[in-house]
Amino acid sequence: MQNYFFTILPDDIQNYIFQLRLSMYLEKNYFRKLSQKEALMKYITNNQNYDGVYTNIFNKNTENYTYVTYIDPYNKKTMFLANKLLNLLTDSNNKIWWMIQFIRPLERGLILYKDWYYFINSDIQHNTCFYKTEASYFKLMNKLNIKHNSLIFNF
Repeated sequence: MQNYFFTILPDDIQNYIFQLRLSMYLEKNYFRKLSQKEALMKYITNNQNYDGVYTNIFNKNTENYTYVTYIDPYNKKTMFLANKLLNLLTDSNNKIWWMIQFIRPLERGLILYKDWYYFINSDIQHNTCFYKTEASYFKLMNKLNIKHNSLIFNF
């Protein structure tokens, strides 16, 4: 189907109209991703008490590890957040903030729950959630060019 309106116009005006359409679409897509990142940042900073975030790992040594957090990798919300971050983050934007707020606590959770939770709770749903979270963690680390912790099994 041919558009008779554009065939009348000269080529430079047609190209300009197509460039306007493309720039509007790219701008809309950029701001959509930016708002999703901001929503995730607000969720992580304001809702540190969602099911799966725990503080004070080492109760014996409270003077050094009072505010150390870890994230439960068997939680479905954690799996969703890891997958969402994998799709949203690019190479360098706010990499340090994401490392401090989400990636390192997730790493601590993967290290803590790696071996012993499988034997206590052998539910298939929990284990697939763990493995999907772990896979998202490794893909995210590769995408951001960050070295992952060697205590976590690399598949």
